[in-house]
Amino acid sequence: MKYTFRFRITGTMLLFATLSLFVSVCETIAGDFIGQKLPEIKVINQKNQPVNINHYLGQPLLLFIWSTGCSSCEAEIKGLDDIYREFGPKNFVPIGIHLAGSASFLTELLKQPNLQVSYPMLLDEYMTVAMTLEILEIPTALLIDAEGVIRAWYQTTIPIAKIREQVAAWAR
Repeated sequence: MKYTFRFRITGTMLLFATLSLFVSVCETIAGDFIGQKLPEIKVINQKNQPVNINHYLGQPLLLFIWSTGCSSCEAEIKGLDDIYREFGPKNFVPIGIHLAGSASFLTELLKQPNLQVSYPMLLDEYMTVAMTLEILEIPTALLIDAEGVIRAWYQTTIPIAKIREQVAAWAR
């Protein structure tokens, strides 16, 4: 019994240490990109046509990187749509980027009423965005100013109210 008890404590401590290290690595990676120009990112649209995200620069952007396995993504997708409808394309453009799959898969997925939005939803077919930006958690959102500089990086929980405040400040 003593051995099992010690193993459980050690196993729990190991799990905690691993999770702490993972969070630390994620924060370090995010910190490396904040204040930097957005690298060139190429994805595809629902018609299987290439799209260069950098063509959207000139107004603030929010890249929302998500996947169908994400439990909180639907609410965040709708929250971003609300901000987009409020501030319009001149002051803010969220861009959804779904990781993996095909253009036809994304088209079918976006027919669901809870995923119908007025902003672009694109596809990172081969997860090159995830590799380029070293995305380790889903969802991840990058708030990018009009000059293309990454100003904020959010992981796992996207603070819709905080994003709305930042977009409102940029719109003034």
